[in-house]
Amino acid sequence: MAVQGEDMGPGKTKIVYATQTQTAKRIGGELKERLEAAGDLVVFVEIGQYRMCELSSERRIVFVCSTTGHGDVPDSMRVFWRMLSSPDLPTGCLKDVSFGVFGLGSSLYACFNHAAKTLHERLSQLGARPLLRCGCGDEASPEGHHTDFEPWTKELFGVLGLEYKEPPKTVLQLTSQPPTRTVESGYWQLTLEENRRITPPSYEKDVRHVSFLTDMQYSAGDVLQLRPINTEEDVAKILSLLGLEKESDRYIAIEGGQQSILSEVETGMRLRDLFLRVFDIRRVPSPQFFSVLGLNSRAGLKREKLFELGADRGQYVDYCVRPSRAALEVIEDFHDVLSIPVSRLFHVFGVIEPRMFSVSSFGDGRMTLTVEGIRYKTKIARERLGLTYRSLRGYGEGAVFQGRVIRGGLSVEEKMDSDVVLVCTGTGIAPMRSILQYLFLHGFEKNVHLFFGFRHRESDFYYADEFEKLAEENSNFFFHPVSSRQDGVYVQERIKQEWGALRETVLGTASVFVCGKRRMERETERMFSRLVSETGIDGSAYVREMKRDGRYRWEEWGSPGV
Repeated sequence: MAVQGEDMGPGKTKIVYATQTQTAKRIGGELKERLEAAGDLVVFVEIGQYRMCELSSERRIVFVCSTTGHGDVPDSMRVFWRMLSSPDLPTGCLKDVSFGVFGLGSSLYACFNHAAKTLHERLSQLGARPLLRCGCGDEASPEGHHTDFEPWTKELFGVLGLEYKEPPKTVLQLTSQPPTRTVESGYWQLTLEENRRITPPSYEKDVRHVSFLTDMQYSAGDVLQLRPINTEEDVAKILSLLGLEKESDRYIAIEGGQQSILSEVETGMRLRDLFLRVFDIRRVPSPQFFSVLGLNSRAGLKREKLFELGADRGQYVDYCVRPSRAALEVIEDFHDVLSIPVSRLFHVFGVIEPRMFSVSSFGDGRMTLTVEGIRYKTKIARERLGLTYRSLRGYGEGAVFQGRVIRGGLSVEEKMDSDVVLVCTGTGIAPMRSILQYLFLHGFEKNVHLFFGFRHRESDFYYADEFEKLAEENSNFFFHPVSSRQDGVYVQERIKQEWGALRETVLGTASVFVCGKRRMERETERMFSRLVSETGIDGSAYVREMKRDGRYRWEEWGSPGV
C-alpha cells in the first residue's frame, strides 16, 4: 500500500545505492536527476558511506540495490545488511520511515533480485512504510533494467505527486579540438610496476602479485576499485569493424545525458580512448544490446535475427549466454549490416565496471594486489579470460590504469591497542598482509596470530618466506600455516588446536579478522562460538557482541578472480 499525505509533493529524498559493478550507481544517478528536475531535493550516497544510525530518522529514503553471486547483497552493503538483519533490532524501530526499493538483477538466475526483495521485506518488518512495490530491473529483458525502471519511476512520481519528465538523451559528438568543459572521473592514476606470477606454471591457478606506483593514499585493509582497460588489439579490431579508424583520433564531446555517464569520460579523451578505457567490448551483452543493434542496421535477414535475439530468450541464451559471447564477437558476426552513428555509441555499449580487490600492502607510493586470473572454457570449448586478467596480460611495466580506494570490511583506520587474530584462506591473505605491514611498521607490541589456509606448500603458500621472516624477527607474531591437503586439517580446526593460546586473547579485548569463502567464514565463526561456549559463556551471543563492538570483522572475499 502506497504512503499518502505527508510524503507527497517535493521534499527531501535520500537515495542510497548498493552496487557491485556500478550499475546501481548509474540507475540511482538517473533517478536522482529525474527527481531533481521535478523540484525534489536529493541526497545521493553510496551504502558503504551511509550510517545505519541515521536510518530511523529518515523521512523518505529510496534504495537502489543490485544482487550478486547466489542472491547476495553487494560487498559494499554487507556491513549495513548485517546490522539491519540483527535480531536485536525491535519491531517498529523504523515506523517513521517511508521507503522505496529498486533492485537490479537478471531473471536468467534463480535468485532474481533476491537482495532487493529481502531488503524490502526486512524494512517492512521493522515498521518502515513502503512508498510502492519493490521494483525489479531485469538485465535479461529486451530493454534491460529500464523495462521495469520506467514504470516503477512513474509510480514513484505518482505517489510523491511529482511531474514525470523523460530524461535528456546522451549525445556523443566528435571534434577536432578538445572540449573546453573540464570533467574529472574521480579516479587516480596507477602505473604498473610489477606483474609477477606467484604460483608454479604447472599449477591450475594463475595467482599474481601485481604492484602499482601511485600517489593515492589508503589505509590497511582497504579495497581498490580498479578500472581494467581493453587491449590495443581489441580496440583496433572494433574500430575497423565499425568503420571508425579514420575518426579514432578525434576528440569526443558529450551533450545532455546523465552526470553518471559523463563522469566516465575525462577531458581530452579521443574516440580511441573511449573504446580503450570506457566501453566494455568484452562483456556478454544483454538482450537490449541486440535490439539497439537492430535499430542501427540495414534491412535484411541479419537485422531480423538481431531483433529475434533481443526478444527471444531461448535464442539469446543459446547464442550469447552459453558460449559467453562478447559484444566484440557479436559485432564481428553482424558488422556488415551495422550502421551505428557515433552519436549513438553510448546507447550501444555499456561502460567498463571497476573490479574490486583487497589491497595487499601498506605504505606510501606503492600499492600491491594479490589476484587470481580468470581463465576458463565455455560449454562449447571456447577459452575466456577475465577483462582485468586480459589487461594485465596485454600490457607490461609502465602501463597506466585508473583506480580509487573505498573502505572494506577489514579496513583499519583507528590505532589498535589489543591482540589481533587473523584468519584467512587463499587470496584472502591479501588484506591480512596489508594489516600485518601496517601493524609492524608502527611497532605494534601486542600479540598477533595469523592462521593461513592453503592447499599445498609448493603451489599456493603465498608469501611464505615473508611471513616466516616476520615471525623470526617479532616474538609477538605467531604464524600458523595450514595445508588442507598435506596437514589434513582446515584453518578452523587449527584454531581449535591452538585454543589454549587464544582463549584469554579472544575472551579479552582481541580483534578477530576473517577473510575467505563464505563456507570457511561460517565454519570459523561456528568454531569460535563453540570454543567460547565450552568456557561456560554463550558463544553465539559473545560473537554477536564482538561484531557489534567491531572486534569480529570479516569479508567473504579477499581478491575475486580477474
